[in-house]
Amino acid sequence: MDSIGVLMPVPMSPYLEQELEKRFNLLKLWTVPQKSQFLKDNSSSIRAVIGNAGNGADAELIETLPKLEIVASFSVGIDKVDLNKCREKGVRVTNTPDVLTDDVADLAIGLALAVLRRLCESDRYVRSGLWKKGDYKLTTKFTGKTVGILGLGRIGKAVAKRAEAFSCPISYHSRTEKPELKYKYYPSVVELASNCDILVVVCALSEETRHIINREVIDALGPRGVLINIGRGPHVDEPELVSALLEGRLGGAGLDVYENEPEVPEQLFELENVVLLPHVGSDTVQTDTAMADLVIGNLEAHFSNKPLLTPVVFILFFKIKHGWSLQQTWLLISICLHPTRRRHFTPFLPFHWSSSLNTTQPQTTGHHYQSTYPNLSHRFGSHQSKPGTENPTMESIGVLMPVPMSSYLEQELEKRFNLLKLWTVPQKSQFLKDNSGSIRAAIGNSGNGADAELIEKLPKLEIVACFSVGIDKVDLNKCREKGIRVTNTPDVLTDDVADLAIGLTLAVLRRLCESDRYVRSGQWKKGDYKLTTKFTGKTVGIIGLGRIGKAVAKRAEAFSCPIAYYSRTAKPELKYKYYPSVVELASNCDVLVVACPLTEETRHIVNREVIDALGPKGVLINIGRGPHVDEAELVSALVEGRLGGAGLDVYEKEPEVPEQLFGLENVVLLPHVGSGTVETRNVMADLVVENLEAHFLKKPLLTPVI
Repeated sequence: MDSIGVLMPVPMSPYLEQELEKRFNLLKLWTVPQKSQFLKDNSSSIRAVIGNAGNGADAELIETLPKLEIVASFSVGIDKVDLNKCREKGVRVTNTPDVLTDDVADLAIGLALAVLRRLCESDRYVRSGLWKKGDYKLTTKFTGKTVGILGLGRIGKAVAKRAEAFSCPISYHSRTEKPELKYKYYPSVVELASNCDILVVVCALSEETRHIINREVIDALGPRGVLINIGRGPHVDEPELVSALLEGRLGGAGLDVYENEPEVPEQLFELENVVLLPHVGSDTVQTDTAMADLVIGNLEAHFSNKPLLTPVVFILFFKIKHGWSLQQTWLLISICLHPTRRRHFTPFLPFHWSSSLNTTQPQTTGHHYQSTYPNLSHRFGSHQSKPGTENPTMESIGVLMPVPMSSYLEQELEKRFNLLKLWTVPQKSQFLKDNSGSIRAAIGNSGNGADAELIEKLPKLEIVACFSVGIDKVDLNKCREKGIRVTNTPDVLTDDVADLAIGLTLAVLRRLCESDRYVRSGQWKKGDYKLTTKFTGKTVGIIGLGRIGKAVAKRAEAFSCPIAYYSRTAKPELKYKYYPSVVELASNCDVLVVACPLTEETRHIVNREVIDALGPKGVLINIGRGPHVDEAELVSALVEGRLGGAGLDVYEKEPEVPEQLFGLENVVLLPHVGSGTVETRNVMADLVVENLEAHFLKKPLLTPVI
């Protein structure tokens, strides 16, 4: 095959070029100045063209190459190939389906999390030093959002499978209803958009689907809706999308594709509710290699007179070539789609049948959020106070809040108690002394609680209600000594923190924040962004398999990730692999998630030995507490390349973040926003208030710690 000319119009993949050069006479069109003359001079030897999502084979090119036999696309999309001209000339066409399904589906979930949780904007917030001036604003919950999918093919189903692990109800629109699926079907895109929170575009591009997302659809999605486009740029009417985002008629957008790539509307660059990626849906090292192998396999099959691995126009090709009728063509299609009939006819079919085209009905859990605290569930939607809950006998009870935490919490406490805001007074010691006789409760959080000194100053203190899961800022020994009750807010923030763990993992492996910066800075016009790393199939190790750890595991399993864990004792009731030490766990996983409570035993549980065991291809995700990680060792490992990457929501000395990390692209830095969604913070506030009410009414506490 050395003499067979294979034309590649633009650079696509170094690995693909290398493998083609081993087998064929590879002609790199972008390297020659006089392209028309070059094509004319080599027209008799060029028998194959390599296409991709941006460049294929138009009618003019096909006419220029009289010996052309096959166009092998290094992509799923074939909208840059003139299929009519290929059919007319008997030119075969292949693409690379299946191998990129997981990467594109992963990116859809990553984009949804990045937009709703403002991952890229939060990362910019930390790197710019703004966190020192105040906490980042609340964002929006992903778990439980209704996900509408436009086009339920391979990728659409893969997106649905992943979203279901986040308890997202799934609905869809396609040309025809798929009764074998249990998802809700809508006969129009407008109806779908009207009934979902997140709309994912994943259908094939055709004249029928061009601008399928128009103003009517965008307005149906509305100011709280999010659009995710992982299909093709022309699916969306871009001027309408831009105006909707600028005017606030659409809540947000995660875009991997655009109408005139690499041109991206500059009006989007200043918006924080959009994430802009440079068409990297399938751009991981692993998938790039698999796609290249499939392109080469198709070329070798064609020139060896063997069945193509992934033919695109084979049915219509044979219809034209052999004069088949439309009825005969559809008979062949029905044979292909019927497993029993296909088995009998496979030896006679004029193409290779891949079993990967079979579909199975995906599993779903549906959205069944049941709060552990039923009396809070009525507040999940509106967060309105129940009429009559204010107890007049509690108005004189002093409740101390050391630092601002939540405006909603302040509002609800002020309705019921005498709320004392310590941060608003200049002479704090004198203020505490003057009010020590009335302060019977203190509100803590992950950054401020009740230490021994504060407890000693408040002789009437009865309860510390933490607006957090973590209670490491509360002196529990002193509370026990004084008979002071302590509560926290478990469960209600489990989903948000688990969502963030997956979001951070995707953001680090797929370089979401760095890619977003790449687009906003205009660098995409100078060249494509580099390849990143696949998430699907990575082994996820979890330190601490409590509520949050299990929720992380459930989500990661939807990405076909094997799960391993370390905890103080093995949990034989679980199917996950247990390792008796953190070093062993780190040695046997790709992604290490820290999700355990902070104690003296777990302080610096991630040390140099653990980091080195994780290694230069490993990723550390910390959604626990900053002191879980030896920060100095982490920084040196990242700077020296001994660790592959890190996604950090917590730090040893918040809001101080090591500035050596600011220049690294393999880290994502968030300002401790694990539970920082409007929905969850309001439910946490409700739980704090109801624990206080229960205590002062001498009823059982909802979430007692001691």
